[in-house]
Amino acid sequence: MLLLTMRFLSFLKKNNAPNILSNSLIELEENIEKYGYTIINLLSEDVDELYANESNTIYEQTKKMEDFNGFLSVGRINNIALRNESKAINIKYLFNAVNDFFENKYDVITGMHLFKKTGKNGVLNPHQDSSLTDENKYNSYFLWYPINGSDTDDGTIEIIPYSHKLQIPQRSLNIHWTLMDYEKKLWKLMQKVILKKGQAVIIHSRTIHGSGINKNRAIRMASNIFLKPKEAPFLHYYSAQPNDENIEVFEVDEAFYSDKNILEKPVGYKLYKMEKNKNEVFHSFKEIE
Repeated sequence: MLLLTMRFLSFLKKNNAPNILSNSLIELEENIEKYGYTIINLLSEDVDELYANESNTIYEQTKKMEDFNGFLSVGRINNIALRNESKAINIKYLFNAVNDFFENKYDVITGMHLFKKTGKNGVLNPHQDSSLTDENKYNSYFLWYPINGSDTDDGTIEIIPYSHKLQIPQRSLNIHWTLMDYEKKLWKLMQKVILKKGQAVIIHSRTIHGSGINKNRAIRMASNIFLKPKEAPFLHYYSAQPNDENIEVFEVDEAFYSDKNILEKPVGYKLYKMEKNKNEVFHSFKEIE
């Protein structure tokens, strides 16, 4: 146990996350189960360049928006047409490549563009993404693809390896995140993921991640994808108040996240189940470390 703890701590002390490369779906599933993330080779540099050119047309339409102070997820803007245009570009360049790597065993739920300007306003604090399926039964992943690659100074994605082991399975913008009080302290555990052009990082849906300051690019462009086993239901976790004891879980579709207000209770969707709030509560940062 002592040896395992020492290895874990030495792993966290590294500034950059180890380059854990997976060349097959089997390797990917094993590495993510162990570390909470892995890297794959996805696109050629030529295709990445075409992807960058088309993605720039989305950025030009968003760069003057009032709520774009430093970081913008196109998936959270109110312009449905622009969200769908962003989605179409991501499908065009990522869908087939991702499906091939995942052997058509996973649903590829294409996300939107993520834009980060230079400066401290673009910092995205450590967080966990929403639960989009029943994580007690299925493993699901998020793929982050930096258009034109990423390095240590452009606000690349940062992760906390092994953090997918924390038991916080019910997550959404409606539910209180039990690590919120330690959000700033989590930075000391974060590690930067460095990716070459054409590479993507895949993280477990519970892996804590964020991104720091973009110091060397006018705009850092990236995109994300959600991946779940085909047999797993696509879900949305909802509570009327952030600390409600009971949580409603709805079975939704991809259109819910691209066309609806995800802060409101889903209307017209099937109630998958009701369950008690089971998210682990932490009383000190030492418990998390």
